[in-house]
Amino acid sequence: MALYEMTTNGMKTIPLSTFKKKRIKERADLQQILKKEINVLSSDILVVAEEFGDWDDSNRRIDLLAIDTDANLVVIELKRTNDGGHMELQAIRYAAMVSAMTFAQICNTYDRYLKGNGENIDAEEKLLEFLGWSEPDEEKFGKDVRIILASADFSKEVTTAVIWLNERGLDIRCFRLLPHDMEGRTIIDIQQIIPLPEAESYQVKVREKSQAARTSRSQKIKWDLEKLIKAIKENTNDEYAEAARDIHDWSYKLMGRMWWSEAKFDGSFIPIWDGPVDHHWFFAVRSIGKIELYLGLMAKKPPFNNSDLRKEFINRLNKLGADIPMERSELYPKFSLGVISNPIKMKAFREIIEWALGKVQQIDETENNEE
Repeated sequence: MALYEMTTNGMKTIPLSTFKKKRIKERADLQQILKKEINVLSSDILVVAEEFGDWDDSNRRIDLLAIDTDANLVVIELKRTNDGGHMELQAIRYAAMVSAMTFAQICNTYDRYLKGNGENIDAEEKLLEFLGWSEPDEEKFGKDVRIILASADFSKEVTTAVIWLNERGLDIRCFRLLPHDMEGRTIIDIQQIIPLPEAESYQVKVREKSQAARTSRSQKIKWDLEKLIKAIKENTNDEYAEAARDIHDWSYKLMGRMWWSEAKFDGSFIPIWDGPVDHHWFFAVRSIGKIELYLGLMAKKPPFNNSDLRKEFINRLNKLGADIPMERSELYPKFSLGVISNPIKMKAFREIIEWALGKVQQIDETENNEE
């Protein structure tokens, strides 16, 4: 459909052009503009990488990789041609290749993207804020992969394939980008052509049903100590793994209960103390070889809802080399198991947790006696 400028004398056609005539290049121009203004394609996504290709045995690269507010990955492929080439096939391959990515890997990817664009922002914190999460959740992350195709136009072969794939539960959206010349200025007419906006609500319901069926069939991993130790050895080294084993054995005796995750990729255990008034936990040991502090949860319960007490907790850990910024005292920062892998620092770490547990026990017992 043509674009028109309304004048006092009627309608004036804004001539259709091409990206080639306008000397707009695919990667140097179109991609650079869209990564900054991705909301013109979708208002619920955040670009986390461009020219992404972190895989073995392949030189292929995704134009733009994003994440949406439901924690799904979004593969974005761009073309300036009038037929779209074979971009739907490329995008499906890319979607399959990124489908196994973990939240930790996306954090690393996004961190490189931010630094490459001169932005000094904490990648994990920004992603958690975008997702509305208080802490990383591997089980909720990446349940599906969406695809966005944007091109000057699409061949019937491409549109037929996309419609067929969407009917079978995929989420592929096609946007037509039509450049127009308005007295030397470039006007881009952006239209979602698949699925048609008026039919989208029905098609989303179809996808949700098929996704629920796939999720119910997926196998969760029930982590235990031996699985965790094996994963830490594979991700780091034997020294880190032995530190995790020491923490497990000591903290189980100290607190009395251990919670194990059922995440597909990044397993963890959390020592829990069941007090007379409430349950308390301070950290998790994760299979990526890190200790994750639960400052966000500690901040919601006495006595560590006192910010000064949390800062004292952080100060004690920082003296060991944890290097936790004070501004993250209500979040879920992590530090390497390597920080406490030697016997002296392991002993100091235990004393810090025992100190924190003592504070909790004292307040819990006081509140219990008052009742």
